[in-house]
Amino acid sequence: METVVVVILALGVLTTSLKLGFHRPRWWWVWAAVVAVGTGLAWPLAATQSKTQLADFLQNPVMMGDTAVLLTLEVVLMLAWCLTDGQPAAGRWRWMRKVVGGMLALFPGVVSLLAIFSLLTYLVFSLTGTAFALISWGLAAAVLLAMPALTWLLRLLLPERELRLELLFMLNLGIGALGIVATVNGRTAVEGTASPNLAQLAALVALCLAGTASGWLIWKKKHKLNP
Repeated sequence: METVVVVILALGVLTTSLKLGFHRPRWWWVWAAVVAVGTGLAWPLAATQSKTQLADFLQNPVMMGDTAVLLTLEVVLMLAWCLTDGQPAAGRWRWMRKVVGGMLALFPGVVSLLAIFSLLTYLVFSLTGTAFALISWGLAAAVLLAMPALTWLLRLLLPERELRLELLFMLNLGIGALGIVATVNGRTAVEGTASPNLAQLAALVALCLAGTASGWLIWKKKHKLNP
């Protein structure tokens, strides 16, 4: 389960960098500076954490439920911006779409912040004997340089705006799916069974095949009428 959480955090960093790539370079540095300052000032909080905090967090159903809500909210906001940016503003309410799209464009994501704080906590407990403030501000300097560099690299590798937008959409779908896996944490609503109902399974397969055949016949009929 910890691996799933690490993957979610890594994807969060990628989505933030992709999202920043749709803005001008000066916005990259502004956001990187804000995150760097926050990282440098976060060492007192990181020093109060424990080595087993992640394991304890994963075993806490209440905290995992709250995290699922926040993660879902971020994914929804990211997907809403992808859909808004991918469609031209037209019609009677185009001004509202522009306003909403502009507000969504300013949201870079918070999963990357959790990833940076998790890295800071790990470094605090790994670099024993080193001043906490030094570790924190050292990581802040690295973030200040790495975040714009990663954004620039993604724009260099993916120069097409539409391709980056599609990748951002798919990554957020992946974060949402992994978030469900992580927050369920081994709990399911129903218990599994070792003796499946073959009759119901056969009925479901027959229904799917019938629907597929019907759709194919309808498509063939329309194709003949409108070649």
